[in-house]
Amino acid sequence: MAGLLGVGEGGGQGGPAGLCQNPFGQLRHRLENEGCLPPLNMQGQALTSLPQGAHELDCGSLVGRAEVLGGLLLILGVSDAVVDAIMGWEPGKSARMRRRYQHLTSRVLKDTADRVGGLLWGNGPMQAPGSAVHGAGRSPVPAELMVYIARLGERRVSFRHREHAAEVVMQWSEDWPDRTAEVEEWDCRHWEREGPGGVRAIRNGMAERAVVFHARALFLPSGERETTGLPDGWSVPAWDFETDAYTDRPSAWRTVRLPGAGQEVEASARGTNTLAVEKAFAEACAQAVDRARNPGKYGDADEWQPARASPSLM
Repeated sequence: MAGLLGVGEGGGQGGPAGLCQNPFGQLRHRLENEGCLPPLNMQGQALTSLPQGAHELDCGSLVGRAEVLGGLLLILGVSDAVVDAIMGWEPGKSARMRRRYQHLTSRVLKDTADRVGGLLWGNGPMQAPGSAVHGAGRSPVPAELMVYIARLGERRVSFRHREHAAEVVMQWSEDWPDRTAEVEEWDCRHWEREGPGGVRAIRNGMAERAVVFHARALFLPSGERETTGLPDGWSVPAWDFETDAYTDRPSAWRTVRLPGAGQEVEASARGTNTLAVEKAFAEACAQAVDRARNPGKYGDADEWQPARASPSLM
């Protein structure tokens, strides 16, 4: 870690040779010279006070400076797993730091990435190690031909604007902290060839998200409610691209007879308004009881009806 931050083994500041060999050390040195970080003396202590507004993070400490560099890597678009590996953090810390910075606007992030990228790599073609994106000014593809992908586990959702993909990724990480999420940049032609849905799937606006309330119960053919040991109701966040889970309706309900020997009838309701869902669920349960007792009324009667005895066999 000391080598990564440009600090010598004895706790002092690395010399010019060490800085030249380590780009992160160069970045630290440049930020110190420009007053963005307080320089250290030979004992590793801060020589100057922190810049105004930087009181939340002790940039003069080794841990604080590591978080500064880790934050810069995240802003530059380096994936969470790579940042965790570079900084020696436990898995998941990068995701927590990313959520900490989610109040920053996309314009601020882009400007910061441009400036820090210039400090760290100059104007050459090199990009951040392990980065899933191309820094502004270094990509050979014009911005209007780029597609920004919210990669949510195995799912990829494409957006025309980067801020929309970034917002989905940040909210997804907060909703599901144990699942991976990051922003990718694709050439539009590459997405057209290999992306799910092709160009038609690229979104020009922000995706819709809702907290969907659910309720479910099973009823036996006698009309009695079956004990399942599962909760009757729950809620989960869902996006409009999760077509099997999302709804924007206040409430909706249905009943269905399940296949199998038990012939149970399921009553379910879901929606965005918890009181409306409760009312709908009560209606669903009432119909489920009647459907369980009267399968023919709802078209649930078995195809194989008991055959009438032939008079010649009587």
